[in-house]
Amino acid sequence: MNTPLLITSAIQPPQNVAHLQLTDPIKRKLVTKAALLFWVAKGVKRIVVADATNREVLSTEEVAEIQSLQIEIEQISYAQDTARLLEKGKGYAEGRLIEFALDHSRILGSATHFYKSTGKTFVRNFIDIRNMINQNSVDGMFWRSADPLYLMKPWVDCRFYFASKDFARRHLIPAYLKTDDRVGACEHYVWQELNRAAVVAFAPRPLVYGVCGATDQDYVDESLGALDMKLECFVLRRS
Repeated sequence: MNTPLLITSAIQPPQNVAHLQLTDPIKRKLVTKAALLFWVAKGVKRIVVADATNREVLSTEEVAEIQSLQIEIEQISYAQDTARLLEKGKGYAEGRLIEFALDHSRILGSATHFYKSTGKTFVRNFIDIRNMINQNSVDGMFWRSADPLYLMKPWVDCRFYFASKDFARRHLIPAYLKTDDRVGACEHYVWQELNRAAVVAFAPRPLVYGVCGATDQDYVDESLGALDMKLECFVLRRS
């Protein structure tokens, strides 16, 4: 099953975005490209890169190189509403970007499901996660935030997940659009929605690695012991 991967990015964010330390567009582009090339090396065959700041991660020559590996890749972008971003925050903006991608991507248009990865990150054990999902008739899968600083918070890890387009439109995007960073993070609003719509289970966690835009530091990349193999998650089953 060649389920596409949606990579969300914001190469050139406006000034004064709350909770955003990594603002240099050159560094943001380079770390996003580095993560994207990891996904290519992992053998992902269908990739959509959606940018909310009307920029492209890859040059024409780089796209051609990737396509020569029999990989279908698409870059789409638009200029987000800066005033709304500054008012509501990054979570709201990501919800709008996912909505834009579902509405305008040719690759996503021909798919029923997708993986989502936040730009600047990749999943080191993606092949194992993908095999687990394919073997268990899963319609959607989201994990508790595994960052030690937030492990006890009612937060979903929104950096990486697997969802159907139908679930994204009916549940996921509305949760993102409720986000107001002055009140709470998108991870909490998505958690609330999944509590209503999904069942709780336990599964190996995605080993997400990359650079955090909020801190301009690497994400924590340490073993969590038993939680590496049995982390709380939300699952939707295929009917």
